[in-house]
Amino acid sequence: MSGDERLALLGLTMLPPVGVYHPLRLETTDGLLEARYYLPSRPRGGILWLPAAPRVDARAEALFERLAERFLAFGVASLWMRYRRPIDVTSCVLDALVGAHVLREQGLAPLAAVGHGSGAFGAVQTKRQSPDLSGVALLEPDAAAEKAASDLLERPMVIRADGDLLEAADAVAEELSEWLIQALHLNVLPSPPEGGRGMFEPRPGAKTG
Repeated sequence: MSGDERLALLGLTMLPPVGVYHPLRLETTDGLLEARYYLPSRPRGGILWLPAAPRVDARAEALFERLAERFLAFGVASLWMRYRRPIDVTSCVLDALVGAHVLREQGLAPLAAVGHGSGAFGAVQTKRQSPDLSGVALLEPDAAAEKAASDLLERPMVIRADGDLLEAADAVAEELSEWLIQALHLNVLPSPPEGGRGMFEPRPGAKTG
């Protein structure tokens, strides 16, 4: 069963990989739910990615993809949800709860949720019904998400782009990545810009598999 009695998970099918992720098909009591599943060989935590709806924001999608792949290298699984009915806020929230349930059933801990735009509202509601989430980050949240977060969270993590999200992608990625490292208790350090090995590298002696 999912975390909400109005939507139960009946079955899960993991399809062959497309690049670095597996398409996931989740059969529910109210239709088929799809997601991208970034699964490391020895997962030690998970991130639930909740996009804005009903319109797909290509800038945020690129950011989600970038960070899901980055954290895959540190043994962190990612589940990137594709809503059943993007125009229905309640339906999107239920989809988010199913996603959290799937990660939990996979034995992944700790867990964090990241929501963009209206997806931030789903992230907050997931936290409300899943107190075991280590943290919730709101990326450019809408008004409903900010209100819900202020009612539930003492210090909500809100990230806004300085200008256009595409132009500020590097700065947003760095801020969100640093927050995720803390929320998921990862043993990694920022790498020096001249190092040429991406944004983060393992701490000395840390295991990344």
